[in-house]
This record gives sequence, C-alpha cells and structure tokens, in this order.
Amino acid sequence: MQFIEGLLDAGRWAQAGTYPSVAGSIPVLMEDPEEYLRQQRRLLAEEEEALLQRADRYRELADRVGWRRETFRSCVEGLEQNRQLLQRLQALLAEFPGDSEAPDDPFFRHPPLVGALTRDWGGNPVAESEGERLRDAIVDSLDEMSGDRGTALLVGGGAGRMAGELLARFDRVIALDPAFALPASFSLLRKGPFCISRVEQHNLRSADQQRQEAELRIPRDRRDAEGLDFVVADPRRTPFSTGAFETVILLNASRRWPIPPLMPEVGRLLATGGTLVHASSFIQIFEDVGQQLSALEVMELCRISRFEVGKARWVDVFVDSSFQSLIRKRARNLVFAAAKL
Repeated sequence: MQFIEGLLDAGRWAQAGTYPSVAGSIPVLMEDPEEYLRQQRRLLAEEEEALLQRADRYRELADRVGWRRETFRSCVEGLEQNRQLLQRLQALLAEFPGDSEAPDDPFFRHPPLVGALTRDWGGNPVAESEGERLRDAIVDSLDEMSGDRGTALLVGGGAGRMAGELLARFDRVIALDPAFALPASFSLLRKGPFCISRVEQHNLRSADQQRQEAELRIPRDRRDAEGLDFVVADPRRTPFSTGAFETVILLNASRRWPIPPLMPEVGRLLATGGTLVHASSFIQIFEDVGQQLSALEVMELCRISRFEVGKARWVDVFVDSSFQSLIRKRARNLVFAAAKL
C-alpha cells in the first residue's frame, strides 16, 4: 500500500490511510468504499443463491433419470466446489455489515468467475498459448511506441494473470479491477491451490464432460512476484494523481464496458508522452452496460482524444466456452498502442 499511497491525489475524496483493504492487501479506492463492498457482498450472495437453485435442479434430475444419476450427482459436487469459493469471498467482506440499498452498477460486476479463473490459472495448454500470444502483441505494441518502463496501470487486471506476464516489461504494475471477486480470488490462490468445476448442460461432446474440474494454482514465481499491486477502483473515476502513470493498458475493456466513459480518466492519468494500450475482443459479456464501439470506432476515439495511434494487431482467442466444448466461439482481440500528445 505504501507505493500506491505515493500515487494518490491527496485532494480527492479521502486521505490515503482511510481507504479500507480487503483480502489483507487490496485497497478499495472508491468514493464510498464500504457501500461498494456491501454491494459486492450482495452480488456474491445472489450468485450463491442462483448456484443453489441450479444444484437443486441437478438433484431432481439425479432422482428422475437413473441412467444419468452419477453424472448429475457429480455436477452437484462441482457446484458445491464453486459455492465454497463464493463463501470464501463473502467471508472477506464480513467486517462490512449492513445491507446495501444502492442499485447495481454494471461496471462493478465480475465476468463469470469459473471461466475467468480456469483460463488464467487452470494450466490448460490452449489458454497458456493464447495468453502468451496476447502478451507478445501488447509488448510489440509498446515497443513500437518506445513505451517507458516506469509504472503501468492495467485496467481490467482481473485475477492477475496478464499483470504477472507484463511485470518483466515494467518497473511496477498496478492491476486495477472494479470487480472485487477477481483480485480477491488471486489473493486466495496465493495461500494455496483449490479446485473449481465448470458445469455445462449444452455444447458438449459427450455426457461425461458435463462437469469439468480444474485445479487452480499460481506458480511460485508469480505468487511471490515483486512489483505487482492490486487495487479495486472505478476505472471511470480514480483517486490517482494526474499524470501518475507512464502506461495505461485497457485489458478486455471492450468486452466488459463501453470505452467512451473510460477515456477522460485514461487521458488524465497518463503523463504527457505516455502510452495507452488497448487489448480486447468485441464480444460483450454484459449487454446492458451500454452501447459498445466497433474496433475502428475505438481507434478513432483515441485519435479524437489526442492520441497518436499505432499499428493494429489481431490475436485470435476462444471465448465463452470451455476447451472441451463441441462448438467453440472464436474472437479476435484488437491490440494497439497510442501515444498521448
């Protein structure tokens, strides 16, 4: 937290020492952090309730369809694994009692946890290869702009995989995500591996693939990496000082949020001559967060916002399906760097 305190603007919202931390070391840099954390606890409780209802349906199927009984029981076991993760995340918020009456902000929702964590830390060779190719495209784009090492802000830091991949390129990486559950899951994984299961009803090659279990594990060199910090903050409005970062990377931003609301804050946070990197596909996770731009429109928005846009690179990835799915949805990540003028 000491390094992060040095990046904060003392005149915005609160003194650095008043921001609470969760999971031991993740500061919550929100205007009303306790209300935000109550909202996050409510979202996790709602997700747990939906999971319990789904498990009940599989129990009913196990009683009715004898020849699939063991498969359905296995699905219930997998959902119970996932429930344990949700309960561990909720336990991290136990010190923030009370109910939240505030409406949900779609910017603060996390992508499907099981898919995100399995892709980042499940050890699947396909996911590992895709992550490396995306990292290489980001680094190539940075090199094109002669991006300074310095400190990078990774917006959409998620569960920490790409932040760790980019540590070799920067002196320091601040992984920011507005969804508490993702960096908190990384914090839990630092204490040791755990298992989760992807449970699917359709798009399967065979019935025995309905539950796909994965052991999540962070390699030792990533678990103890120096120079990586996580923060929970709203990417549209942060307490960081103007010009605090040499590089801002928008990772999966076009999938999770509309880009236009982010650009004023990105421009404020970047030092003059700093580098913005966009690395995302355009298949939206949440349809109700607002109208998203096309790839060409995102690049044009950067030009209008007084950025010099570099070469566009495209990296193909699989999205929104497991690696054993019968039908796998493929998307293209647009990666480009832009220098602030």
